[in-house]
Amino acid sequence: MELTLLLNEDNCGIYALQGSNKVSKFKVHEAISKLEFLSPFYVMATSAKKSIIYIWNICQDSLVKKYVLTGIPLCVAGSPCGGYIAVGIDNTIKIWQLSTGQLVNTLGHHYQKVSRVIWSLDGAFIISAGHDNLVNVWEFNKLFKDLSSISPLYSLTDHSMPLADLHCGVGGSKARLFTASLDTTCNVYELFSGSLLVSIQFPVPIHYILVDKTESYVLGVSFSTEIYKVSLVSQIDENKIISPFIKMF
Repeated sequence: MELTLLLNEDNCGIYALQGSNKVSKFKVHEAISKLEFLSPFYVMATSAKKSIIYIWNICQDSLVKKYVLTGIPLCVAGSPCGGYIAVGIDNTIKIWQLSTGQLVNTLGHHYQKVSRVIWSLDGAFIISAGHDNLVNVWEFNKLFKDLSSISPLYSLTDHSMPLADLHCGVGGSKARLFTASLDTTCNVYELFSGSLLVSIQFPVPIHYILVDKTESYVLGVSFSTEIYKVSLVSQIDENKIISPFIKMF
């Protein structure tokens, strides 16, 4: 059964896509900036105005944990296994273990606010992007070994304006990393090496990117909700700038 999250002014609802039956509901009583499934049993909600993250148990309709943070969460992402969360606060990324509530590590190397954080689908990498035009890629297993001087596996410096969105495809370390910037470009990299595969040139700044499962095309969405479609078929290995696009809306 596929589920979807819906949010109104005072409560969150979880609905089955077939039949629109409500599976679960929980009260929030405040503005929520983001909802995300952590696992088939837990949902995470990020407060829009307070330094708080809530974790709900779907089966019991109950609040499990409330994390009081050191600042307003700018972005947040749960690990694929559902055991950890990465939270962007100011120019840092903080990693918490959900079962214990323990702060695992604090990642720096951003010089302005963090705009986006995601995990690779296998949970081996954390990718962060910021208003400093940087993309940092971190190896998750190294966060437990040295708590004093953690450096990213590498940093990407190809964008000339703040980053707006990230996407990581399938394939483990051979997956492709997609980055979208307000400089109107979307770059595609090999995740493990950071090698630039191709750069897509859009006519306007892109705030969100969507990639199909086969990674044959990219949808770029502007702040004014214009949507552009770019084909990657037969072009991803030619290491060049792609500019042809189709404006959909």
